[in-house]
Amino acid sequence: EKSETTKYLYLVLFVLTGATSNGAAGGDRIYISELFPTEIRSAGSGFATISVRIVGLASPFLKPLGLNIPWAPGIILGTGCIVSAILLHIYLPETGNLVLPQKIDDVI
Repeated sequence: EKSETTKYLYLVLFVLTGATSNGAAGGDRIYISELFPTEIRSAGSGFATISVRIVGLASPFLKPLGLNIPWAPGIILGTGCIVSAILLHIYLPETGNLVLPQKIDDVI
């Protein structure tokens, strides 16, 4: 049995998680609109928004999937990261055929 304090702690952490994820999503929308070149900005922003919504809808199913197939969530998330990195490197003119920064000092 959970104590009353633990229940309130879970509630506060749940609300903070929602607030910070919404704040991060807002920052991502601003960054995404500046990331794409003008010619493909609307298509790129739309694709990014759809991708975020699909991941948001699919994420609650990762924990039950991990209970049945322990390696599956890591493979799914890792594959998504690798595919997005490849697509960014190949299809965006600013990053095509360039070495991407590896450290903060490379960016500054």
